[in-house]
Amino acid sequence: MLRFSEVRNVEQKNYLNDPQLPYLSLALDGNIVRHFCRALISDNVAASISRCRVARVRLRRAQRCIIQYELTLRLAGGSEQTHWLVGYQYASRKKFRARANQLKRLTAGRHPVDGLLPGIVIGEIRLLLQRFPFDRRLPALVSFHFNIERVISDHLADLLGSNDWQLECLDTRLSRWRVGLSAVLRLDLELKHRHSGESRRHRLFAKLDATATDTGLRSRLEQSRCDGKLPFELAPILLSVPQQGFSIQASADGLALETLLLDGEAKMEDARRVANVLAGWHTTGEPLQNRYSKGHFEAVLERSVRVLANATPSCSLRLERLAQRIGKRMNHGVYCPAHLDLKPEHIFFCADRITLIDIESAADADPMIDIAILYARMHHARALYDLPDTASRFFALQLMCTYYSLVPSIWWRNFSVCYAWALLKLAVHLFVCQRPDWSDWILRFVTEAELAISQEAGKLPFLPEGSHHVIPAYRVESGQRVLSNQEIPV
Repeated sequence: MLRFSEVRNVEQKNYLNDPQLPYLSLALDGNIVRHFCRALISDNVAASISRCRVARVRLRRAQRCIIQYELTLRLAGGSEQTHWLVGYQYASRKKFRARANQLKRLTAGRHPVDGLLPGIVIGEIRLLLQRFPFDRRLPALVSFHFNIERVISDHLADLLGSNDWQLECLDTRLSRWRVGLSAVLRLDLELKHRHSGESRRHRLFAKLDATATDTGLRSRLEQSRCDGKLPFELAPILLSVPQQGFSIQASADGLALETLLLDGEAKMEDARRVANVLAGWHTTGEPLQNRYSKGHFEAVLERSVRVLANATPSCSLRLERLAQRIGKRMNHGVYCPAHLDLKPEHIFFCADRITLIDIESAADADPMIDIAILYARMHHARALYDLPDTASRFFALQLMCTYYSLVPSIWWRNFSVCYAWALLKLAVHLFVCQRPDWSDWILRFVTEAELAISQEAGKLPFLPEGSHHVIPAYRVESGQRVLSNQEIPV
């Protein structure tokens, strides 16, 4: 039977209210939903529900709400098993009835091998509940999930580069499920050598995506790596089967920055290493040939404002004004290769190399977007990820000061506006993931974004108060002008 990883237990403390979704607060109460979830379990399965908690929320006020739940079952032998569910509520009764009929057709006569039904209709609180791996926008997910051992066995030689190993055991855990968008599964393989009898463990990651990935981007990055022009490693893709909608890649070598910070093992030298990698890639990296344009930047800003205004209507006017100021202040004149989704769990350290994962978001963009996102995430790592506050901020400070000394001075003119933009983007994360006290944190992030956008262009919050730092002259490629020293006040 498949097992799934558990995530940190977060108690819901703030309930949303929406007059057009009268049962929303009930659907956001894990104890209430837990009561109804018993109908998901087949009669021949001896299990009780020990916990149900809200994990993610996507709200369109007065239209619909999508809620992801983590459901923990206690089996007869005392062991626990975690499953993931998604609930849908609609303001339109017509839409609810149509989707309810679809769900009933899906569940008719279905008894999956693990004893849980694909979904149920909870009429009392007008909630449609569907469990992983049933996702109508990821049609390949069900077959892949329930036949995963056969899929891995069939492709084992391709995955390992050898036919000398046989699969003894497979443990599958869900790492991420963004309903209707993508799913990532962690695969732990126990292997045995056909001749020597040697045992080995191997970890892989399988990804299914609702949209076609840019294979050209990956190819360009791989070519840069082979040519020695990429200052970091990539987790290699071992198998891609687009006809079946999935790809499998190796796990990254080393330890994630998230793990190092949690264990108190992150060093200042590690921060300088990250800064050097990013500065090297931003300044000399090969263009990725897909641009994160002004339109992309403003689309993320518009979505952030819409989500936050739905979550906290009292902030809607402040958010609109803030978005206008960000749009006017941002100067889209510099484009460099950038990751665009840098976070502590995406940066891996080994002895002599750094690996960056989830590189599919990469594009040619203003480098301050990368830097502002990473700095905001590290500066607020406790609120976002439960990481140690002091260690994360010291790491961020060292990283930023090192990076600051390595890149052109003119780049920093966009930092404050990118930082304000990044704070709104991360405030959305706090709401969507239903972090404790998310409404209070949204207000704090909005206030900090307002302060950031009020600063002069180039004023850097990570530098010591009251000091003046001179950015050294930076020589760019032949034929381009040399940037002169520039003093930036803080």
